[in-house]
Amino acid sequence: VEKLNKIPGVDISMANETSSPPLTVNNLSTGGELKGIDKGGISKSVSNNSGAVTDNSRKINTVNIYPKEMITPGQLMEFQELGV
Repeated sequence: VEKLNKIPGVDISMANETSSPPLTVNNLSTGGELKGIDKGGISKSVSNNSGAVTDNSRKINTVNIYPKEMITPGQLMEFQELGV
């Protein structure tokens, strides 16, 4: 290791020279207790928030579009080039 440290840009320290970082206190753990959640959890809150939904959708079977003028082959090629 001493010979490697002589190489420019290399700095290797031995394991016994380094000390471990100090341990910090765990302030985030709740000790296995859920805080801020009532009994029943998320499923209870979802079922309590459900309400009536009105469906205003309409079903259309066939839609026919009749253009006033047909597209020329040149216009079709231009549309394809533009990615329209």
